[in-house]
Amino acid sequence: MKSKKLEKITESLTKRGMSESAIGKFLNSIKIAIKKKQLDKLTNDPEYQKILKKYNIEPVPYGKDFSLGDLKSFKK
Repeated sequence: MKSKKLEKITESLTKRGMSESAIGKFLNSIKIAIKKKQLDKLTNDPEYQKILKKYNIEPVPYGKDFSLGDLKSFKK
């Protein structure tokens, strides 16, 4: 079902003069925005915040590159 919708969207955008690469970038940016919105919704969830506080968990910095040596649990 998603592929039919995706095909219709790409077909309509190509009719309007967009190139295939521009359509791909556009759809990818939409997917990224949706994932960021979902992550923000999760991290701002009151239950999530309670669990972090109760078990003294440090939240993972999503979107940042770090090595295992940067994590507190691997430093000894």
